[in-house]
Amino acid sequence: MKKSKIFILCILLGITIGGLSNFLLNKRQAPTDKHTVYIGVHSTKSNSASEEKYLFKQALGYNPNLISIEITWEAFFPKSWTRNSIKNKSIPIIRWSPLDNRSVEQFSFTTITEGLWDDYLKEWANEAKNFEYTLFINFAPGINSREYGWSILYDPNVAQPYKEAFQYIVKLFKKEGAYNVLWIYESEVAHTINTNWIHPNLAYPGQEYVDWIAIRGENFGDSKIWSTWKNAEHLFGDSIDQIDLMAPETPIMLTGLKTVENEKENAYTWYMNIPIFLESSLK
Repeated sequence: MKKSKIFILCILLGITIGGLSNFLLNKRQAPTDKHTVYIGVHSTKSNSASEEKYLFKQALGYNPNLISIEITWEAFFPKSWTRNSIKNKSIPIIRWSPLDNRSVEQFSFTTITEGLWDDYLKEWANEAKNFEYTLFINFAPGINSREYGWSILYDPNVAQPYKEAFQYIVKLFKKEGAYNVLWIYESEVAHTINTNWIHPNLAYPGQEYVDWIAIRGENFGDSKIWSTWKNAEHLFGDSIDQIDLMAPETPIMLTGLKTVENEKENAYTWYMNIPIFLESSLK
C-alpha cells in the first residue's frame, strides 16, 4: 500500500465514530490536508442535518466534518438540507441515485447522454452553483455493488453508458458554472481472490471527471460461506492499492462501512479501530 499518496475521508452509514479534526467551512473550500482524517455521518430521511449532528456529538463528543444524504433521481436539489449542513459546519455529500421515481426498474444511462434530462440537470447545476459552498455529489453510487440495480454486476454492458453519463453530467455542471461541486466515483471492495469482475477501473470515468474515489466495504465475518472476519486494513487494503495504481493523485474516501459481530468480535471495537487504520495509512 503506497500510504504516502493516500488521503482518506470516512463516511459511516448507520453507525458513527469520532472525528480526528474539525474545521470551519469557507466558500468553495474542501478538505486539502493530506495528513488529516475527516469523519462524517449519513443522514437518514427521518432526521435533519442538525439532528444527525446532535446525535453524532452526543454519542462521541465530536462534530461530523461531513454529512451525506441519499437523493433519488428526479428529486429537487436539497437546498434546505445543504444550507443546514453548512450552518452546522459540515460539508454536504449528495448520493444521487439514478432511479426514476415512477419505477424501480434499472435506470437507462443513455437517456442522460441523449439529452433527455438536460433541463433537470441544468436546474440542479444552477442550484448547486448558487449554493456557493463546496459540496460532493456521488452519482450512481456502488456501480459494481450487488446492492444497486444499475450495477455492472447485473449487466456488464452498463459500464460504458455509465462512464459516458458521468462525464456528460460533469461537463454540463461545469458549463453551467457549478465548479464548487466535487465529483465522487464509488466502487465496492473485492471479497474474493479473483477480483477482475469487480475491479474499480471497469467503470472509472477518468481522472478529468473524478475528484474523489470512494470505496464501499462491509465485513461479513463468518456469516457467509466465502467470507472471514476482516478488520479495516484487510477489508480495504487491496482496493486502496488498486486505486492507487489507477489514479495515484486522486484522494480516497471510505463509504458505507458496515460490520457484523459474533461471539469473539464486536462491532464497537471494529469501528473504533478504523481511525487507527486511517492514521497509519497517512504516515
